[in-house]
Order: sequence, then structure tokens, then C-alpha cells
Amino acid sequence: MAPQPPERLSQQRTARGRSRLRAIGSHATLTPVRFLLAGLVALALGWLPSRAWAHSDLQQAEPAAGASVPTPPATLRLRFSEPLDLSATRVVVTDEGGERVDAGELALGPPGDRLAVVGLVPLGEGVYTVRWATLSQVDGHRWQGTFRFGVGRAPPAVVDVAPPLPSSAELAIRWLALVATTLLVGGLTFRAYALEPILAAHPCPPAVRRSLAFQRAALGLLALASIGEFVASLGVFSSGATGVDARFGIGKAGSLALLRVALVPMIGYLASPRGSLGMALAFTGMLVLTRAQAAHAALFGLGPIFVEAAHQAVAAVWLGGAAALACVVPVLAAASPELGSRVAARFARLAGVAAGLALASGLGNVALLGLAPDQLFDSRYGQTLALKLLLVLAMLGLAALVWRRVSAWDRGRLVVAGSWQPPDPGPDHRSERWRYLRLELVVGAGVLASAAALALLPAPSSAGATVLELIRPINPAGPIRAHLRLDGPRVGTVRAEVHLADRAGALVAIATDIGARLRATPLDVDGHPMDIAATVADGRLLGSPAFDRAGWWRVAASADFAGQTFEVPFELLVPDPNRGSVDLPVPEAEAERMFAAALARMERLRAIRQHEALSDGVGGLFISTAEYAAPDRARLTTDEGDASVTVGMAQMFRRAGQQAWQPLRRTAPLRYPNYRATYEGATAQRAGRTEELDGIAVRILSFYVPRDRAWYCWWVADDGLVHREAMVAPSHYMSTRLDRFDAPADITLEVATSAGG
Repeated sequence: MAPQPPERLSQQRTARGRSRLRAIGSHATLTPVRFLLAGLVALALGWLPSRAWAHSDLQQAEPAAGASVPTPPATLRLRFSEPLDLSATRVVVTDEGGERVDAGELALGPPGDRLAVVGLVPLGEGVYTVRWATLSQVDGHRWQGTFRFGVGRAPPAVVDVAPPLPSSAELAIRWLALVATTLLVGGLTFRAYALEPILAAHPCPPAVRRSLAFQRAALGLLALASIGEFVASLGVFSSGATGVDARFGIGKAGSLALLRVALVPMIGYLASPRGSLGMALAFTGMLVLTRAQAAHAALFGLGPIFVEAAHQAVAAVWLGGAAALACVVPVLAAASPELGSRVAARFARLAGVAAGLALASGLGNVALLGLAPDQLFDSRYGQTLALKLLLVLAMLGLAALVWRRVSAWDRGRLVVAGSWQPPDPGPDHRSERWRYLRLELVVGAGVLASAAALALLPAPSSAGATVLELIRPINPAGPIRAHLRLDGPRVGTVRAEVHLADRAGALVAIATDIGARLRATPLDVDGHPMDIAATVADGRLLGSPAFDRAGWWRVAASADFAGQTFEVPFELLVPDPNRGSVDLPVPEAEAERMFAAALARMERLRAIRQHEALSDGVGGLFISTAEYAAPDRARLTTDEGDASVTVGMAQMFRRAGQQAWQPLRRTAPLRYPNYRATYEGATAQRAGRTEELDGIAVRILSFYVPRDRAWYCWWVADDGLVHREAMVAPSHYMSTRLDRFDAPADITLEVATSAGG
């Protein structure tokens, strides 16, 4: 075949280009390659939300945590990560006066008994506190949490210890990631909506090449920034405590970053001249959704996630499209002033709509966070948000000037399709025409920098409470409980109060100073106890412990009550990780060996009993006793009087005050506790003081489990058995006594049934 002349080849390329442009917006064929790409992303997105915890953790709430709803809800709906065991799952809703406003009955539903529904009495305007405690059907592990919602007004945000500022490296990586996402989304939208429809009738190859180069640069920057985000998710650049929250040791943020890395070549292929621009835009929508899943909106449920995704998408169309306009239109204008102005005018109409939607969705996000106006300058988050709003207003003003320059050229001629009268503005005027666009992009870079800071700073509504309140029974079965209130546990002197209350929360006064004492003892170092001057006032024991170091402490309170002296120990971490940051200590080789030996010894057990007292740090308490026998038997009793017996998939349950045992539906078989899985990834092991516990010499061992953000203390005997455990995790302050190691356990459904009869 004879070679084609250059003119003929140019005509063929132009014809093929027009054909591709005419196909934009039409139905694209889903080739096997594209089908495979879509399937991979669907699998990845489906994998991300699920987390393999060893407990039932709250995933979604209606009303959402920190939300303000205009009308009183009739029910509270909570969705958890694992099937719930009704025998020891509790949800309590109280008003601002501490009175219960839930109906008391808890119903479990699909999917797989993960949904808990609680009826509510008619609510008035106010703020309500939800305390939940769950028992997993899988392994009987208990978990709990606390959150607030408002009716008619937002829950107040209380900030104690100021969270650490994000490091400069974290801020730079997040800013680059937002810039790359914005350029990619805006560039593809500009190309699909403004550039290619105009070039379909008037081809301009230099402008097409410039647009593709812009797109490749955005993809390359996105790949680098996403890798940086993955590294940052491991805590490498963090200025606070390190710790990864999640699955396979990389956490949710790391998983999302890896997914964005995987999306880069997919979007690059689909956005190439041989691909499908429509599908490329769909995949960039998935990209934006991964960012919304890691934003503060993810704390409030699926709806706010989509609002956040829409906000990021329309903001990217506005700002990223403006950057693409500044990159491509000068090339078009050099070839044909008419083409450049038509493309600019077409994009300006889209940018106006996107700017309005970005402002509206941004204000919607602020409303979802429940940030009151007086909080704008009371927190770092509020100050940064105020700065972002000012920059956005400046962008709107500059965008209006750009639109004015585009729509009315030097002599006021309107750019209307079909009525173009091209003047000759000269090079100086052409440069001046885009001055405001360049200023708009500079301000936009500042908006993205403030958005990056907002993503790294905790919102005030999610900050912890100032006062830490722990509760312990003064004896294992007693109706009287001791409450320890600390005004923000931290290194230094803090105010402490101990009072007694019954199960209903009514104060039981300490009458005299007889036996009144507070003692603080460091646990993870071999330090000496420190006596604290204490007095009794208004029936409360008052003192001011001075914590001279960070780490685990025991605050023991004693006083005379009902003719005898009681003493109750409270284990806590200083500073409290739920109210500030805690630096991870360096692991000790001796402690690591001790931990490995104790874990191996506990793994060999085939039966055990656990007595647990579980506080939430704000006045809630859940007490239970669980007996386990391998491979799949358990007996559970709660402080309220409920009881259950489980063998595999079968379970009998008896409510407090009732005689009859009834079968309880299960969706998962019970497993004997897997200690190695529970403490997987433990680090920061430290060996502390040696003391005596129930006549047994024990050594205290502390460590941290990043997956659960949980800090532990073990009381380990010479034989490796753990006789006591203390844990601090989000809304989780647990003290556990362990005994009856490998003792015969008679746990059968027949015994439970006959006892009920």
C-alpha cells in the first residue's frame, strides 16, 4: 500500500477526533477491560467500610452523634459492626437532668442482628445523651460508647486538652492531595463540558494536547500525594500519639489512600483519547467519595458522607475547572480569539452553578457538625473554618470579575453564540483579561490549604468532655457504687472528688472523715504510692492528686461508710487518651518477652471466668460476669440480673425478675475468646511495679493495641496467667478480674432449661 501524504493523514486524524467528540455523552460500551476495572473498584469500596473488630462497635446512629434534629425522633436506631447478643446489650438515653427518656425495650433487627432499635418517650427541645453497651454474639466481647444529639439545638461542644496541631508534613501532604483531586475533577469536567463540545466543530490540536498534559500532571500529583497520605496514615509524620485504627494494620485512612493510588491508572486509561471520558468522570466520583469517607462527615452516617462528597465535587469543578481554563484557553485564544472566549463563556456558566452549590453544601456541612457561631473563634477548628469562609467569599468576588471580563469584552460586546464580533484587544489587554483568574486560583490554593487543615483538626463537637468520671462497685455485688471525678486527668495537680451513689444515681453521703484517704500509685514504673490530703465535704471525699509523670496510675479512695471502711481502686491513664494525645513509650525487651509468654499461656486455657466493670468516662457503668469453656460454651450474668447460657448457635436467656428461660435467636456461633486476635499488633510493652494480688505475687505489664486505640495493664503471675486487666479505649474504662483458669465448667443448655422450670 502506498504511503499516505501528510495532508491526508492529518484529515484522517481530524475525522477520527470529530467522531470521538461526537460520541461524548452517548452510551459507552462496557468492554471487558472496563468491566474488570469497575468490578475491582466495587470490590474495594465494598471491602472498606467493614472492619474486623473483636467487638460490636457503633457504625451509624439515627439521630447521628453530634447532630441537631428539628423534630423529636420516636426511635433511636443504632447499627453495629457485629451481631449483638440481646442478653447483655444496653442502650440508655437521658435528658440534661439525667432522667431516662428511652422506653427501655431493645429490639434487634437486620442485617444480621446488627441493628438495635430503642423507643423514645415524646422529647422536647434539648440535648440528650446516649450510652450504649454491647455484647458480641461472636466471642462475647463487651464494648460501649457515649454520644449526644440535640432536638431543636446543637449539643454543646466541650474542649479540654487542646489537640496537637497537625505537623507541617501532614498539612503539606493533605494540601497536595486536595490540589491533585481538584485539578483532576475540574480538569476532566472542563474538558467534557466546555472544551470538547466547542472543539467538535472547530478542532484545535494544540489545545487538546495542553488539556491532556494538564490531566496527566494532575494524575501524577494525585499518585504521589496518595502514597504520601498512606505513609502519613501510619503515624510517621504525626505530631501526636501514633496508632493505626484498623484492618491488616493500615487503618481506614491508609486503605482509602491505597484505593486512590489504584484509581490513578484506571482514570488515566479511561480519560485517554482511546478511553471513555464519561466513565473517567464516574471513577473520579468514586475518588471524591473516598475522600468524604475519611472526613468528619463520616462520623454522622451515610447521608452526611454524600453531602461532603457533593461539596468536594462541586468545589473541584469550580476551582479545578478554573485552573484548566487558565491553562488551555490562552492556547485557544492564540489560535482563535473567538474559540477562547466561547470556551471561557461556556465554562463560566458551569462555574457559577458549581460555586453556588459549593457554598450551600459547605454551609450544610457546618450545620451537620453543630458548630455554634460563638465557637468560631474558641477553637482551632472554628478559626480555620472562619478563614476558609473569608477566602471563599474572596474567590466569589474574583470569580464575578472574571465573569464580567469574559462576558463583556473591552467595548462591552456580549459573547453570544452566533453574534460574535471579534475586536483586536492586543497582547496587553489579553494578559489583563486573565489577571483576575490568576488571582482567583491563588486564593483557591489558600482555600484548599485551609480545607486540608480542617480535615486534620478535630471538630469541636467530637472533642471529649472535661471531667472524667469512673465508677466502681465498693464490693462485687453491692448496690452502692463509688464515683471518681477528675477534672481532666493530666500531668500536674488536678481536682478529684469521690462520692457514693446507689444504682439509680442518688447520692449516698459519706458522713465523717474517719478513714478518708486518697492514694495515687504509678503502675507502669516501680514507684512509691503518694498519699493525698483528703477531706469530706457535703458527703463527698475531696482531694487534689499530683501526677508527676505520664502513664498508668491507680487512684485508691477509702472512707468510712455504714460503720466500716471501704477502699476502691480506680485505674486510669494520664493524660487521658480520650481528652488529649498520649505519646507511645519505647518498648522494653524484657516486657516484650513477658508479654509473649503471658499471651502464649492464656492461649492454652480452655476455661476461664471474667468479672468486668465497664465505665464510659461520663457516668455510665456496666457490670457482668462471664464464664467461658472451649470451644463454644459461655454463661453470662449481668448486674441488672439478666442471665444467658450459650452453646454454639443455641442460646437460652432469662430476663431479670423472670423465672422462665427462653431461646434467643443467634446469627453467629459463639467462639471461645481468642486472646492472640484480641491483642494483635500490641506494642509499647513496659514492665511496671511488683505487688500482691489476692495472695499472689504479680508483675504489672502495660502495652498498647493500635487497632482498637486501646491501652492495657495486666497483672501477670510468675506462671504467666493474667489475674487482672485494666483497659482505656474510646468511651471505655474497664477493670477485669480473671479466675477459675481451666477449672471444670458445667455450662449446658439442659441446666439452664431445668433451672427455669
